[in-house]
Amino acid sequence: MKREKRPSYLTWIRTLPCVVCGDDVTTEAAHLRMGVPWVGKPITGMGVKPDDVWTLPLCHGHHEMQHKVGEKVFWRSWLQPRPEEMCLALWRVQFDRQQACDLISIWNVPGGCE
Repeated sequence: MKREKRPSYLTWIRTLPCVVCGDDVTTEAAHLRMGVPWVGKPITGMGVKPDDVWTLPLCHGHHEMQHKVGEKVFWRSWLQPRPEEMCLALWRVQFDRQQACDLISIWNVPGGCE
């Protein structure tokens, strides 16, 4: 199956603060690769990116850490709710910065969207 790419969505994700620390200077679009059966998301391995809906804003440092320690360890260490829920929530409010900032604030991220 061909990957669904949304360059404009990735550009928008990069305008948001990191969902871990609130940094909005070095934000990168981090793809969630682990499988999430309850939402129909298959596992995507090395060299294969998932659809762009499965993306969260992470600062450069946290994005590097996500890759270094592995996704399950990284996400379990940092976030509530689950990352797949966060991806879907941001996808639903795409291009509405205020709604995205409100969601990120609910997720108890220090710094939020100022």
